[in-house]
Amino acid sequence: GVALRHLKSADGSPVRLEGMPSVALDLGDVGAAPFLADAVYERGDSTDAQGHVVAVRFQAADTAGIRVVQTYTLDPTRYVLSLDVRVDGAVTRGISKYHVTLQSWPLVTERNPQEDTNNLQAVSRVGNDVFRHKFNDLKRNLRTHAGAVSWTAVRSKYFSLAVVPNGASAEAAISGLPASAASAANKTGAVPARVASTLVLPLPASGVAHHLLIYAGPNDYWALDKIGFHLEDMVDLGWRWLLPFSRAILRVLVFLHRFVPNYGLVIILLSALVKLLFHPLTASSMKSMRAMQRIQPEIERLRKKHENNPEQLNKAVFGLYKENKVNPVGGCLPLVIQMPVLFSLYQVFLHAIELRQAPFVAWINDLSAPDMLFSVMGFPIRILPVIMFGSAILQQRMTPTDPRQVQTMQLMNVFLLVLFYNLPSGLVLYWTVTNLLTAAQQYVVTHGERSVKPQAA
Repeated sequence: GVALRHLKSADGSPVRLEGMPSVALDLGDVGAAPFLADAVYERGDSTDAQGHVVAVRFQAADTAGIRVVQTYTLDPTRYVLSLDVRVDGAVTRGISKYHVTLQSWPLVTERNPQEDTNNLQAVSRVGNDVFRHKFNDLKRNLRTHAGAVSWTAVRSKYFSLAVVPNGASAEAAISGLPASAASAANKTGAVPARVASTLVLPLPASGVAHHLLIYAGPNDYWALDKIGFHLEDMVDLGWRWLLPFSRAILRVLVFLHRFVPNYGLVIILLSALVKLLFHPLTASSMKSMRAMQRIQPEIERLRKKHENNPEQLNKAVFGLYKENKVNPVGGCLPLVIQMPVLFSLYQVFLHAIELRQAPFVAWINDLSAPDMLFSVMGFPIRILPVIMFGSAILQQRMTPTDPRQVQTMQLMNVFLLVLFYNLPSGLVLYWTVTNLLTAAQQYVVTHGERSVKPQAA
């Protein structure tokens, strides 16, 4: 019960266990006829002094002398099972490998099944590289990665099932569709949204057990980080160079929630903190844009004067910049510096399980999903993206803009409305608050410039 406390359906009811993630072990090469398909296992339990079962052992043997023993031990403090694998007598039958296959589960836990399908992946860490293969990619062919495998996993947007060869040397990770999906596709023509990932290992020596770890739980970055083995890489927080920014943002998000129990308010507070952090850069950018706007008529005059002499035009324009102490890239450079933070914010808000089913206010009852007031003939009516669109219009009116670019900016706002319409409401809320704060910031900077009186000569 503890390990499944996060796993609820979209309406909040517990998910039934049937069809849940599966772990299968077999001998031999992947793709060969299953050696243990018809094996009959005997079960044995190990108990503690109070009579509680602490480990479950499954043992199977055939008449040829092959014996397979799998022992599962639950860690009550984490979403982890220990799996000890012992195989005797297989080498004499020409078997040198065994494999553990993970299969994903029916995607019935989220309000937007299509979004969960889009995030369904088989993920492996081989060497220092993380390979992510989406369901649609795996429908075409298998993906094999040979080398030192740290772990392999199947995952949806918010939950993962992974196997770690702790104390064993894995040879490869193979990602594809499970046999059950292929069988269903042959019958119905539709491929169920299921993926599988297989860890290939050499057989342990006779009498020796391999120790594996199985993780089955939420994609909680910090919980996975504590387990080790780089399992936190299962959570997609962006490109490797973005991770320091993403980790910092996620840490601040979780820290603020200790004091502010509503993640919607946390997002508003985080937006304010980011704006405050970058205020000097943004204010400098705004001042540079206003300065560029003031000298724009003079630039137009120079263009007409030197329209047949580009070299002289460039020299005159740069002279004008120097005379007015204007940096032509001053308006863009601060935005470029902020881009890593913006990318990281997007990744965190899109994948942080902390926002899953987290309510904000009124109709916004899940910050990880798009808000919806009602629907008309199946089309969802969302209010928050419309509010965001209004905040973008306000920001545009407060920002000095070349009149020739006004129509382009208006089209950009419409494009952002379409883009954000089906994105998680937490991300839309952040962008809305940022727009409003930027408009206020622009007002303060502009008002401050107007209030400065010219110095007497």
